[in-house]
Amino acid sequence: MICRELEIKEGGGTARLSCCMHEAYPKLPDSGRRPCILICPGGAYARTSDREADNVAAKCLAFGYQTAVLRYSTAPAVFPTALCQLGRAVALLREHEEEWHIHPDRIAVMGFSAGGHLTASLGNFWNRPFLSELLGLPANILRPNAQILCYPVITGGAWGHRESFQNLLGPGPEGEDPERWFLSRCEELSMEGQVGPDTPPTFLWHCTPDETVPAMNSLLMAEALFAAKIPVELHLYGTGGHALGTADRLSRSIDGRGVAPECAGWMELCHTWLEGIWARTELRKRPE
Repeated sequence: MICRELEIKEGGGTARLSCCMHEAYPKLPDSGRRPCILICPGGAYARTSDREADNVAAKCLAFGYQTAVLRYSTAPAVFPTALCQLGRAVALLREHEEEWHIHPDRIAVMGFSAGGHLTASLGNFWNRPFLSELLGLPANILRPNAQILCYPVITGGAWGHRESFQNLLGPGPEGEDPERWFLSRCEELSMEGQVGPDTPPTFLWHCTPDETVPAMNSLLMAEALFAAKIPVELHLYGTGGHALGTADRLSRSIDGRGVAPECAGWMELCHTWLEGIWARTELRKRPE
């Protein structure tokens, strides 16, 4: 295994990128450059959850992926600090593609809850001029090839998770009506309204009994992706709740929460979906 810890200093904050990569073994098939999954834990932009980090990476490694976990800056850091850190992390993975045996055109970003909002933000904003200017990097270096949104915070509207947006935005400028400013910024950063033709293919899953981040967040995002003709796959589970992570014992909390066997198959479904995305990408690249 190749294991690396890197600091990312962007936007006045410091993030930690923890990488765990398979070595390349010439005598083993498919052991050269591999797809990579970059994981953004949730935590309402107040923290990054331990239950949606290394344990998720361990299962991704078992599927044969290279992995990285981003512990991005949270409150009091405000937008776009975490977004800049995520963009820099994707660029670093491509910068080290040879050393870490990463396929540069198969980098997927996976986000949970507020980390799903962060992931969707990069998926929608990777080619916006403001991000390239802040990072001093060309947009194509920042682009995720796929995104995986796990019970994500998406909207700042009626179905939104207010705490996440409050932490993301901070108190706002002096002299403005706080609520009016907050609602305006929520609308700007509601990801269902930012989907465009360059948003990457997307996998979503959510539990309908989720009382923290309503499943309508995933439904709104799926609808927007479908309307924009972006490849999308959505799985809704009729049981479970929020903050499930792997949904098996690897994500079990101290008090026993976080285990939902009916939902644990989401990672296998996601793996199958990703393999299909990579296959279709290769077909498009082949000359006629």
